[in-house]
Amino acid sequence: MATRDHRRLMGGEIQLYRYAGKPTWYVRFYDRAKQRYLVRSLRTTDELQATDEAIHLWKQLVPLIEAG
Repeated sequence: MATRDHRRLMGGEIQLYRYAGKPTWYVRFYDRAKQRYLVRSLRTTDELQATDEAIHLWKQLVPLIEAG
């Protein structure tokens, strides 16, 4: 599915995007250990709220990803 809007945050560690035809924002992080992306819906249509939630989620998940 093609993306409509795409933003990179925290030096590219966080990718914030919306799919074409869907109003909600999604976040994507790369898990280097498993060599795949973790994708989560942020359940919001507001870009500022999505940005805040993406950074908050990243801060929670990165230590867990690095710990394995």
